[in-house]
Amino acid sequence: MTDSNTVVTECDLPEAPEKVWKALTTPELLAKWLPEANDCEILAAEPNRLLRYRWRAGEEDRDESGRELDSVVTFELTDTPSGGTHLRVDHRLLVIAPVVTLFRTRREPTAMLQPTALAFATSMTSLRMAA
Repeated sequence: MTDSNTVVTECDLPEAPEKVWKALTTPELLAKWLPEANDCEILAAEPNRLLRYRWRAGEEDRDESGRELDSVVTFELTDTPSGGTHLRVDHRLLVIAPVVTLFRTRREPTAMLQPTALAFATSMTSLRMAA
C-alpha cells in the first residue's frame, strides 16, 4: 500500500540483475537517465539486489507551505525465471520541517514523483546497448 507521497513502479527487464545494477551505479550510465543522482546520498546498497538513494531538496523542491521535499528512491532487483530482472522502484517524498518562504510552488508532490520514478523503466532501452 502506498500513500499520496509515494509512487511505486514495477517492471520486468530482459537484462540480468548485474547489468541493471551497473546501470544504477555507474555514474556515466546513471547520468543518461537521472543526472541529479550524482547529488545524492546512498542510504543502503546490496549489490545486484537493493539500492536506496536520498536526494536533498533544492530551492524549487518545496510544497505549497514552503516545506522542503527530500526524496528517497529504492530500487529492488529480483531475478526472474528467464534470467532477467524484476525491478521495483519506490519513490517517496519526505516533507522536511516548515520554512518561511516568499513564494509558493505550483507543483503537487505526486506530480513531481512521476518523472523520476518512471524514468528508469522507460530509459533501459538506451542503456541496454551502452552497458
